[in-house]
Amino acid sequence: MADETIIGAQGGSGLRILSASAVRQAITRCAELFHAQAGQGAVARFDTSGAILRRLGEGEAPDVVASSLDSLEELSGRGLLGGAPVVVGVSRVALGVRRGETAPDISNLEAFVQTLRAAPVIVRGDPAGGGTAGNHLQKVLERLGLVEELAERTILRVGGYNVM
Repeated sequence: MADETIIGAQGGSGLRILSASAVRQAITRCAELFHAQAGQGAVARFDTSGAILRRLGEGEAPDVVASSLDSLEELSGRGLLGGAPVVVGVSRVALGVRRGETAPDISNLEAFVQTLRAAPVIVRGDPAGGGTAGNHLQKVLERLGLVEELAERTILRVGGYNVM
């Protein structure tokens, strides 16, 4: 479910960025600043961390890769990065609620489980899409024995940006 943003680039030329979609806003802003300061365009492609692993393994060669640290370390171990991963920021997993709604209590495991059971709809990352947060939450729900119980009210989306 890749998506592309072109900033000041003619015909898709410019700095080539391949990024996890969960950090789309930050990467887009960085590309805009790069364009403003360097006068060069940028083409940012957004996908899941799993898809980034696959794409680089298939030979895609971006100038910049932004993904989960686990994904970047795997790419580095395979010799698919030009250097070692550098942590430049943190993307947190979050629980979102509609504007105007009261934030639920998720201060402990029991409260978190109660919140999930009470939610009319749950939108989360599709683990089949290869996103880090979606895979992590899937494992948590499996350990808690909640996958089947919540399945009827769960909507799966590929890419953190689409989940948000």
